[in-house]
Amino acid sequence: MKVAIVLREDSETKNGGDVAQLQSYAASLTRLGVEVQVVRGAKALQDIKCDVVHAANLDLPLEVAESARVAKAIGSKFVLSTISHPIDGIRAMYRYGNDSFYAKLRKLGVPESAGLAVREGAKSAAGGHISRLLRIRSLDRMQQAVLDMTDLVLAIASGEARALSSRFTLPHRPVVLPNALGFGGGRPPSEESTSNGDILVVGRVEPRKNTLEMARACERAGLRVIFAGAINENHRSYSRAFLKLIASSDHCSYLGHVGREELRSHLERARAYVNPSWFEVVSLADCEAAAMGVPVVTSVHSYIDDLLPNVSRIDPVRVSMDADGSYLASCIESARVVEPPPERTWDQVGEELLDGYRSVL
Repeated sequence: MKVAIVLREDSETKNGGDVAQLQSYAASLTRLGVEVQVVRGAKALQDIKCDVVHAANLDLPLEVAESARVAKAIGSKFVLSTISHPIDGIRAMYRYGNDSFYAKLRKLGVPESAGLAVREGAKSAAGGHISRLLRIRSLDRMQQAVLDMTDLVLAIASGEARALSSRFTLPHRPVVLPNALGFGGGRPPSEESTSNGDILVVGRVEPRKNTLEMARACERAGLRVIFAGAINENHRSYSRAFLKLIASSDHCSYLGHVGREELRSHLERARAYVNPSWFEVVSLADCEAAAMGVPVVTSVHSYIDDLLPNVSRIDPVRVSMDADGSYLASCIESARVVEPPPERTWDQVGEELLDGYRSVL
C-alpha cells in the first residue's frame, strides 16, 4: 500500500494541529511498513501513484476539494480527517468575536452564512488561488461538496462525528479515530497553589482563542493570570492590543511560546487552567492540564466530552461581554479536577488508521 499525505498549502508558516496530526499519521504508518509520501498541497499530487490520498481539515473546503479532485483523477481513494470545529462556535465568533475581518463584514451588513464563505474566498485569493473563487458557495455547500468526494471520513471525537452526520449527507458513517495521548508523570498541584496560584491560559494569541477578551476579564475581576502561547502574526492589531494590556497590567503576564517542560512546571503551580476559545475540536492542552490534576474550565464549543466528560465549561460570548469579570470569577470558582483520559500511542492510532484504509480499498 502506498499513501500520499497532503499537508495544507501554508503548512510551512502555519504548523497547526491539523499539520501535526497528519505528520504523526505519516510517522506511525512508516513504522508499520507502509510506503508514505508527504506532500504540500494538491498540485504536488498530480505525478504520484498511490492507493490512498489523505488530507485534513474540512474547515478549508476550497483547498481540500482540490486534493479530493486530484485523488479521483489519479484513481486513488480519498480519506479526510475532518477536524471540523463546532459550527455554533464558528457562528458565535462571527457575531460577537474580535476578529477584524469578521468585524468589517458585519459593518457592511454581510450576513453570517455569506461572511463565512467570503472568508474562505479571501484565504484563496491571498494564497494566489484566484480560480477557486469560482467555486465559492455557502460554507455548508462547499463542505458537502468535499464530503461527496470522500471515501473515508475520520473524526477525532464522537461529538464531531455526530455533528457531521446531522449537518451533512455522508456516504457512510464517520469513523472515530482519536489522537494519541501521552502525558507522563506529573506532580499534582499543591493545596496552596490551587488556592493562591495563578490561572493558566494556553494557546496562540489570536481572536479564535479569545485571548485579549480573557485578559480584559481577568483585569476587571482582579484575577492573576498567565498566558502561554505564540503570537499569531496574521492578527497583528489584535496581538498589539493584547501586549499593550499586558504591559500595563498588575494581574496579567505573558510567557510567549514555552516548551512542554516549562508548561508543566506552570501547571504544577496553577490555581486553574482555562480555555476560553470560541471553538475547539479536542484540545490536548485541556487533557494535559487534567492529567496534571489542575482544575479545568474549557469552552462550551468543544468536542472534549469523550475524554473529559465532567469538565467545567465556559461561554466565550459571556467572557467577551464580561463587564466586571464576575462571570469569569464564577467559572473559576466552579472549576473542578476531572479524571484524565487514558494514554494512547501513535502506533495504536496508526494500526487503526491502516484498518480504515483497508476498509475502502
